[in-house]
Amino acid sequence: MTNETTSNQQRLVVKLEENAMDSLVHGVEHHLYGRRNTDWKYVILHVFHAVELFLKARLAKHDESFIYKNRKSGNTVGSNVRSHTFPFCKSGRKKLRFLAILLG
Repeated sequence: MTNETTSNQQRLVVKLEENAMDSLVHGVEHHLYGRRNTDWKYVILHVFHAVELFLKARLAKHDESFIYKNRKSGNTVGSNVRSHTFPFCKSGRKKLRFLAILLG
């Protein structure tokens, strides 16, 4: 891996982690200071978003290809929670590596 690639990867991870922390803080603020009936919805939404971004940051530290549908477009993948599939993990070996990274 070149120094430029490593530097870009580090910037991506920091961006993901910063955005995750912002979402987490926003969710906690809704929990602590919310006065409306809809605040719980936003607590769940923002905390879930934070967890997703923290997981993507963890994956990006190892291999950016785990988090992108298309690197050029910048679109990241989601998971199909119902079928427990991850569209970016086509091979069994890649799925095992993905799970090993997440489980630490």
